[in-house]
Amino acid sequence: MSSNIPGTAWEERYLGGGVLEESKVIRELAEATNTRQEKLRRQDHKTRPCRGFQAKGHAGIAYARFAVSPDVPDELQHGIFVPGKAYSAVVRFSSAAGSVRHDQLPDLHGLAVRVYVDSSGKEKNEDFLESTGTEVIQDLLATSAPLSHTRDAREFMIYSNADVSNSKIGKFVSMFIRSPKLALRARKIFRKYVDRPVNSLADETYWSRTPFAIGDVAVKFRLKPQVLQQYRVRQHDNFNGLREELSDRLRIHDVVYDVEIQRFVSSTSTPIEDATVAWNSPWEKLAELHISKRDIDSATALRIQLAIDKLEFNPWHSPGKDDFRPLGSLNRARRLAYDASADFRKGRRTQEVGSSLQVLKYRVAIPVFRLVNKVFPWYVLAKISTTLPLINLSLVREYSRQTNLYDVPNASPEPKTRPTMRQPPDAGLAAREANGTNNDITDPDMGKRENLFSRNIKLKSAVPDPSTELLPDPRKVSLELMTRDEFQPIPHLNLLAAAWIQFQVHGWFNHRRAETREERDDVVRLPLAENDPFPGKGSPRAMEIIRTPVAERVRVDGSQRELSLFRNTETSWWDGSQLYGSCHDRQKLLRERDGAGAKLKIEDIGYGPMLPEDPDTISDDEPQRGVDLTGFNDNYWIGLSLLHTLFALEHNAVCDALKDAYGDGLDDEQRFQIARLVIAALMAKIHTIEWSPSILHKPSMIRAFDAYWWGLAGVDVWPIMKKLSSHEVLHGLPGSDTTHHAVPYEMTEEFVSVYRLHPLLPDDFAFVDLDGSSVADLGLGDVTGENSRPSLEQVGGFENALYTFGLRNPGALTLFNFPKELQQHRRIRKKGELEQTIDVAALDIFRDRERGIPRYNDFRQQLGLPRVRSFADLVQIGARTESETAPELAQRRLERAEKLRKVYPGGIDTVDAMVGMFAETPPHEGFGISEPAYRVFLVMAARRQLSDRFFTSHYRPDVYTELGMEWIDRTTLKTMLLRHYPKLAPALQDVDNVFGPWGRS
Repeated sequence: MSSNIPGTAWEERYLGGGVLEESKVIRELAEATNTRQEKLRRQDHKTRPCRGFQAKGHAGIAYARFAVSPDVPDELQHGIFVPGKAYSAVVRFSSAAGSVRHDQLPDLHGLAVRVYVDSSGKEKNEDFLESTGTEVIQDLLATSAPLSHTRDAREFMIYSNADVSNSKIGKFVSMFIRSPKLALRARKIFRKYVDRPVNSLADETYWSRTPFAIGDVAVKFRLKPQVLQQYRVRQHDNFNGLREELSDRLRIHDVVYDVEIQRFVSSTSTPIEDATVAWNSPWEKLAELHISKRDIDSATALRIQLAIDKLEFNPWHSPGKDDFRPLGSLNRARRLAYDASADFRKGRRTQEVGSSLQVLKYRVAIPVFRLVNKVFPWYVLAKISTTLPLINLSLVREYSRQTNLYDVPNASPEPKTRPTMRQPPDAGLAAREANGTNNDITDPDMGKRENLFSRNIKLKSAVPDPSTELLPDPRKVSLELMTRDEFQPIPHLNLLAAAWIQFQVHGWFNHRRAETREERDDVVRLPLAENDPFPGKGSPRAMEIIRTPVAERVRVDGSQRELSLFRNTETSWWDGSQLYGSCHDRQKLLRERDGAGAKLKIEDIGYGPMLPEDPDTISDDEPQRGVDLTGFNDNYWIGLSLLHTLFALEHNAVCDALKDAYGDGLDDEQRFQIARLVIAALMAKIHTIEWSPSILHKPSMIRAFDAYWWGLAGVDVWPIMKKLSSHEVLHGLPGSDTTHHAVPYEMTEEFVSVYRLHPLLPDDFAFVDLDGSSVADLGLGDVTGENSRPSLEQVGGFENALYTFGLRNPGALTLFNFPKELQQHRRIRKKGELEQTIDVAALDIFRDRERGIPRYNDFRQQLGLPRVRSFADLVQIGARTESETAPELAQRRLERAEKLRKVYPGGIDTVDAMVGMFAETPPHEGFGISEPAYRVFLVMAARRQLSDRFFTSHYRPDVYTELGMEWIDRTTLKTMLLRHYPKLAPALQDVDNVFGPWGRS
């Protein structure tokens, strides 16, 4: 900015020191706005909520004229301020309160102006109100006071939470409890600008109160009435007296306002971030707003007023290129808060709405249970009650939603103006987009592929320390703490549970790999010991790891510290993208009839139907050595082939059922999209009420996850409850209210970290026939990568492979249980080209450090868990009854603590997150994951559904069809297996949960 031009030497300062920190406050304000609207709706006994503020519209007037002065200074000639230019405009007079009240009650008043021009710059004609998207608009919003009672967005949130009472005393007391300083200042300002008689809206001056940038010049503006002729105000003291006075006035003469600006001078006399200071610089006239005399009570005028009342005014609506940009935290908050208010009153709510029960929960129940858990963790409470731990975990989840969700610049970039109203394409309303866009109608890019990973921990805690990135050596950690001595199983699970979670993970996240030469050359070398058998490179020998390409670097605390952000190549939604692909081109490859058919491609290969081979992985000199053609086939193995094929067959079965039920009423595209919705919902249902309780393996967990899906009342009365309530607790997750819990939905780096579950895989597979006879003994390397398809033929087909997986246990998630094959693993690339050999355990540890996952103790603290004081304490966490005798158990723990101490000489605080989670004993017998992993699981699991409109607001028959909804309700993984592989019936006869061990056929 040029400092010699008056008004340009300004700067913005973000709350908390940066865009990311301020975004958290703004998201909370948006949620508070919806909560306030709901409280006022109930208080006023309305069926629909009003605007969060400016609820009472006195008059909406079209065909006003906005005329720019001919002598606008050069530095202010931006956007609509073209010298001599005139535009059409609509205006809305209103009162500031969030409810419709008597006009004689003290209040501020507002004037909203929308200036219309079309893309050619010509003035719009009289039908501009009916236009559907050609407008470029400028909204000017002003209030009848020159300053605000709140300094910034944080104070406004305090005021918004307090200002729900109809009485002055009630408002003041509520605000005083939250902030005495704010309450006293607000009372002073209200006495001067609110507690005064207002006889005419036309005689009021309206100020912006907050600053804006016209080009490089920071200004505040006002609309000051011109006195064209003496008009004697006739007092109207009824409910709508201000409108009646304005109506009388406009029948006699025009109402005209001078549009004036005052420039920024200094940060003290004209502050950008403090809206409680009235600027004292001179006023300059830039334009006139001319409302010609008319009858605003005619039928036509009333119809126009109704249309104007439906408009969504926002100070961020501007011609673009930041020609007229709002400044300051209050304005930055208005961008999202006004959207949230409009979404709520128009039935597009994306924020959870508060209630008195929520207040009780957050202020009483959660603090009480947090104190109790310091002495009695939830799993200890489970020993004395089956209900207490469910309540406890529900409150832990609510607390985690408040403290363990952090935004990144996907949805919180430095705010930009927008030229048009938010209007999603019609095609995105009833079907999932391949790339994940348009799931959230008001934020179409949320959750789409190529977005940045969000965080579950404070952003400043996610900045890695480069000096400790290789300390201790990840290869040493792998060899000395991970290497499998003997296979340690999870007795109550089978291998399908291990395959299932990787199948799901591939639909949720994947970090972008190095693509450019510069990225591939960004290599970290891990030195190898002389006797290390790993095939290292260079001299001295080393294991090379290519760094994850950094998508963006942002400052997180106002200092020079930068947080590295990484890109998710997959959609974050639970949309089956691992089966359908995360882009249109990939999806087209998978569908029949040249990419336009309803069904997915399946071929018969002699031992059953199977997905075709991916042509990009078929080696020219090794035919039949590729992997399946499916949505995502990196890190492929036989377990994934089983599930990808099963769900592709199920998709095609749904398509056939839709064809039989609806005939030509649905075309191929509609059948494909509906079948995809059904399959994605089936994945979510199976994961929620079958896989999750099996991995956590406790009666209380089964009850909890059944309640997640069917609601507290259970499956038997779910059809009734879903008609009575849309709350997730009573109704269940499907069909409940959509909510993002004040943070845009994306997958998080911490979620990626806790799903590093490689110990689930065994090193050896003893495949058997359905009659129990041995078929083949294969190693992990024999069933992975390019060997996945040949191994299916080798073991005799899908039934034998599925049966074997149903009989075999996966490995426990603990130390000394990492598959040896993965410590010297070769991964394939396209056309069968082998990547460098890698130690997956060492890679997992390095990736966590590289991506800012804190060390174990810091990770626990960020998740609300107590820090561990010593290695001895670490191996004691979650102590439970085991088959070992007490002396044997004590000796094993002593040995583990000593090995940890040897590998981590820097102390307990240097232990890696993954190592610590494998070292601690799970909370109770059979619990498959650690407590920190469960905390992340708890906050993210339900969120994957609650944020997704296809599981919430759009989970209904007109989207899924009646047949699709019934298909979801009556289908389990067991029914799917029996539908496509009926020979498994004897083995599954007495099996309730397919992820548990099967019986012998």
